[in-house]
This record gives sequence, C-alpha cells and structure tokens, in this order.
Amino acid sequence: MAEKKNPFEAATTSRGTRTPAPAPAGKTTEEPKPRPKPKKRGTTARRTDPVRMTIDLDPPSYSQMRRVLLDVADAADRPTLTAAAMWRAALEELAEDPRLVARVAKRITAVQEER
Repeated sequence: MAEKKNPFEAATTSRGTRTPAPAPAGKTTEEPKPRPKPKKRGTTARRTDPVRMTIDLDPPSYSQMRRVLLDVADAADRPTLTAAAMWRAALEELAEDPRLVARVAKRITAVQEER
C-alpha cells in the first residue's frame, strides 16, 4: 500500500525553511534581558509641551471667577480675558510674593477645617 503524502508538505517545503513556532507565553528558553538602569533624577529632558489641567468649580465659584475675569479684563483695558491667562498671572504673583502665599495657605487651611 502506498503511503499518503501530506497535502500541505509541498506548500511548506516550497517556501524554504520554516521558522520554529514561538514558545508559549511564560515559557521562554532564552535568558531574560536585564532591565536598563533608571536614569538619575534630573538628567532626563525637561517637559517642553504645555500640561493640560482641569478644575471643577461649583456654580458660585464659577460665577465668582467670571466676575474676576471681567474686572481684570476691564483693569487691563482688554475686551476679554481667558481663565488660563488669569490663572497664569495669579501663579506668577504667588511665586513672587511670600505674603500672598501665606494668605492663600491660611485660606486653604480654613476651608479644609470647615469641612
């Protein structure tokens, strides 16, 4: 009796040598690659793109922010002012005035104690 040939044998041999199947997950025969050493703090590139930040305001706080924006825009002789421009200016003022930082910290502490 003649031996039957595998119908797929021609397809596999005509392509050349076959590569072995990958090892099952978790069962590798290779040595694991060593992890790269972490870079020292401060040696990596500094962030250059802006960082998006959001804030949730309750309706009274949002109304207060809008009123302040209108007042600041009026004082700066501008028709409009973005909230981002106001927050950036407020951050710069905080960075330059330690007494303002102390007042803000005192207010934050008082608000947290109320809760």
